Amino acid sequence: MNWKTLRGFIKKEFRQSLRDPVMQRLIFLAPMLQLTVFGFALNNETRDIRMAIFSKPNDTVIQRFQDKALASGWFIKANVSENDPFMSIQSGEAEVAIVIKDKKVEAATLLEPVPIQILISAVNSLRAQAIESYVQAILNDTLTGNNSSQKLIQIETKILYNPRMETSYFLIPALIGIIICLITVLLTSMAFTREREAGTMETILSAPIQKWEIILGKAIPSTLLAAVNSFLTCSAGAVVFGIPFTGSLFLLSLVLATFIFTTVAIGIAISTISQTQQQAMMGSFLFLFPALLLSGLMFPVENMPPFMKVFSEINPMTHFNYIMRNIILKGGDLEFVLIHVGVILGIGIISFYLAFRNFKTTLN
Repeated sequence: MNWKTLRGFIKKEFRQSLRDPVMQRLIFLAPMLQLTVFGFALNNETRDIRMAIFSKPNDTVIQRFQDKALASGWFIKANVSENDPFMSIQSGEAEVAIVIKDKKVEAATLLEPVPIQILISAVNSLRAQAIESYVQAILNDTLTGNNSSQKLIQIETKILYNPRMETSYFLIPALIGIIICLITVLLTSMAFTREREAGTMETILSAPIQKWEIILGKAIPSTLLAAVNSFLTCSAGAVVFGIPFTGSLFLLSLVLATFIFTTVAIGIAISTISQTQQQAMMGSFLFLFPALLLSGLMFPVENMPPFMKVFSEINPMTHFNYIMRNIILKGGDLEFVLIHVGVILGIGIISFYLAFRNFKTTLN
C-alpha cells in the first residue's frame, strides 16, 4: 500500500468537502444549532393535558381534585365551548373529561353511590396511557384525603377512538407522512443539481421550454411516484396493521394530494438553491430531521416552548399527522380537516413560489 498516495487522496477529499463555505456551515454550524435548540425544546414528558370537568357547582371534593391536578403541572384547564363532555373530546378542546352529573361527590354514601366517569381521548395512545395513570393517581389521593374510602365512589374510565390503545393507530399515520416526505423531498431536491453535475443543464435551458414547464417536468414524476407509494402505504396500514380509516375516502385523498404537492414543492425549492448534489442531500436532511422531531411523533407538541411551537405549526408534517389521525380515528371533522389542509397548501404555494423565483435560466 502506498501511504503517500493514500494521504494525498485523503487531503484531496477533505479539501473538496470543505472548500465550499456553504458546506462548511452545513457540516459544522447546523448540527450544533440543532442540538442546542432541540436539546432545550424537546421533552418527552406528558404535560399540558387539557382537562375539562363537568360536575355540580361547589363540589368541594372535585374542586380539590382540580386544584391538585392543575398544581401538579401535568394538567391545564380546557376551554370548552359547550356543556357536553363527549363533544369537548371530539372537537379536541379537551383530552380528558371528568364527568359527575348526578350529585356531589361529598354526598356519596353506601346506599347512594356517586358515579365518576373519566373520558380520555386515545388518538395519541402513548399520551392516553399517561393521562389515565395521572388522573387515577390524583383522584385516588383526593378521595382518600376526603375520607371517602368508606363511601362508594364508582369510577368508570372510557377510552375513546382507540379503546385498546393500539400504538400502531398513532404511529402508522405519521409513518405514512415520513415515507411520502422521504420520497418527494429526496428525489426532487436533487432534480436540478443532478443535471448541473451531469452537464445536461445547458441542453435543458437551451431548449424551447418555459421556466415553469421545466419545474413542472421535474415535479410531476415525483408527485406520481409519491401518489402510488401513499396508496400502497395506506393499504398496508389497513391490511397489515388493521388501521380503521373510518373517515371519508375523498378527504383522505385530498389530504394526501395536498401533502404530496407541498413536499414536492419543498424539494424543488431546496434543489434551486443548491449547487451540488451534496448540498441538496444536506439541505434535505436539514429539513427532514427537524420536520420529524417537530411533528409530534416522537415528542408531544404540547410540551414544546412557545417559540418552538411556532416552528411546529409551520411544519407540514405536523398538520398532516393531525389530519390523518382525525380522519382515521374520529371519522374526519370537515372544518378541522379543511383548516389544516389550508395550512399545508399555503406552505406548498410559498415553496413553489420560492422555487420559481430562485430557479435561474442561465448557468452562471
